[in-house]
Amino acid sequence: MNPPLTLEPDACDRFRRQGLIRLRGLLSPADIDALREGCDAPIWTPEDPRSLPGFANIAFRPQQTALERVAEHEELRSVLRALAAERLIFTTGNRFVLTPDRGGSPWHFGRMTFCSIQPLELGYSLWIPLDPIDTSAQHGGMVWVPADVWDARGRFQMWSGHLRRAANAPNRAVLEAALRQQFGGSSGFPMLGPYDQAFLELHAETADFAVGDALFFNKFVWHRTEPLRPGPMAQRTAVVLRYVSEHATLARDLVEAMTTGMDDESRRAQGVFGSFLHDIDDGAPLRDSAFCPAAR
Repeated sequence: MNPPLTLEPDACDRFRRQGLIRLRGLLSPADIDALREGCDAPIWTPEDPRSLPGFANIAFRPQQTALERVAEHEELRSVLRALAAERLIFTTGNRFVLTPDRGGSPWHFGRMTFCSIQPLELGYSLWIPLDPIDTSAQHGGMVWVPADVWDARGRFQMWSGHLRRAANAPNRAVLEAALRQQFGGSSGFPMLGPYDQAFLELHAETADFAVGDALFFNKFVWHRTEPLRPGPMAQRTAVVLRYVSEHATLARDLVEAMTTGMDDESRRAQGVFGSFLHDIDDGAPLRDSAFCPAAR
């Protein structure tokens, strides 16, 4: 880590109000090298690229040694703990590789990443670009809308309520048809209609990031990828470290709904979904699992 980051006096209040904050110089060159090492290590990657239409490569698994070492640095944890105003549990890390021929992720919130916890419980992402983000050149960075403009809390509740009740509802076909009619697409997810998208673009924010900077945001923040424009940088790589509240509890039904159709090996590999938590009951604190790191 770099020397301990000194947060601006209003940083914590701003984070709690907006749900996000850009942290300049959070990670040292040694941290970035460690994350690059973690990205180069053999980690699980989906075999079917159709499941990841927006990125050239994504990888995740519950145990990633190099990523864990960085995620568990006490200096880093102390900054995140101060912002979140609670102790956090590190769950997993992801690698995203963006190339000019791929669009990245459209507007979304953390419904898949944090489906292992209850809808209104807090989860957090720390997005760390391993290449510089220059919005006036190739870009390839993040775009977001602050939570005090509009957050996805209500949509998160609607999404989880649909998964929990619509599958067994006598009028399931009617509900699913209404979902598609309102939000479009083959399924209606991620519950984002034409006006919603226009509203998000109207209020969208972005920023340049030097290598070592990071964006910390909660699971209710609407965000998307800005495509990487053609230029000298052939690809943009970023790592995302995921944390949940120390009070987070297991939402087994949401995990199972999200991982339906996966084989057991794939489910375990998808630590991002929390499906590696096999030893606790539904509704139990994640921290009670033997697979879960201690809250810090």
